[in-house]
Amino acid sequence: MNQSSNFLYCHDPLDEDSPEYLVHLPNPSALIKVASLDEEERLEGNEFIYKTYVYEFEDGDTEEYQLIFASFSDGSANGHTFQQEEIHPILDAAWEYWIKVLEVGDEEL
Repeated sequence: MNQSSNFLYCHDPLDEDSPEYLVHLPNPSALIKVASLDEEERLEGNEFIYKTYVYEFEDGDTEEYQLIFASFSDGSANGHTFQQEEIHPILDAAWEYWIKVLEVGDEEL
């Protein structure tokens, strides 16, 4: 399966202040919040699995993002709880998908 088809982009286009999310469709299905650290506080601690990335615009400006993983289930149904080492590659793939979302947004401007 194509990695980018594993995600859906979710945002309310009528509300500029609403958060942006990616939905990870395969197992583990999850909601991934895309937090711009220019606009939101950096998440710290171990309540969620997250990873921080830097996006560089064509003009050289950068913006830091944090992708925060929240599984739709705790894994207890099938006896497997996903660990950080299993989630980080999903976040990396989500980041690649998010870069495509940003690039399409830049083209529309």
